[in-house]
Amino acid sequence: TEITSSEWSVYLDAMEASTIGRTMTIEYIPDREDTPTKTFTYDGIVVGELWLCNGQSNMAFDIGGLTANYPEDMAPYGEIGNLNMLRVYTVPILEAKEPIVYNDGANWVVPEKGKLDRISATALGFASHLQTALGEDVPVGVIVAAQGGSLIEKWLGNQAITNAGTTY
Repeated sequence: TEITSSEWSVYLDAMEASTIGRTMTIEYIPDREDTPTKTFTYDGIVVGELWLCNGQSNMAFDIGGLTANYPEDMAPYGEIGNLNMLRVYTVPILEAKEPIVYNDGANWVVPEKGKLDRISATALGFASHLQTALGEDVPVGVIVAAQGGSLIEKWLGNQAITNAGTTY
C-alpha cells in the first residue's frame, strides 16, 4: 500500500481477549534510498478492553495525591487485583495551538504496587473494577488524557464550539 502522507493507520481483525504477551514489529520502508529503514518493536502486548479516560481535575488526580491528601480513601487501591493485566498510557500535558497528531513523550506501563504515584486514581480504579467484573483473563488498558484546571472549551474542537453557537 502506498502512503501519500505522514498519516497512516493499520486495522487488525478482531481478536479474542488474551493474557499472553505478544510482540508487534512494524517496519517502515521508505521510498527514497537516502532515508533509512526504521523498525519499531513493541513487547508485552495483550488483547482485551481499551478505554479512554479523559477530563479535568478528577481524572488527573493521581494515586500520589490521593495518598498524601486522603489516606483514608486508599483502602480500595490496596485491593487492586492482577496489576499484570492492566496497562496505562498517560498522555503528557503539552501546549499546542493546533491538534497534535503524534506524541512520543509517553509509553504504555504495567502498574506495579508501590509505584503507582503518578497514575490517575480514577482511571486505575475504573480499570481494576472493570477487570474484576470481566475476569482476570481479560486485560484492560486505559489511555489517560487529563489536565487539572483546564477549561472545557480547550477539550472541544473549533467546530464543536461553532456548532454550539458560542465563541471564546
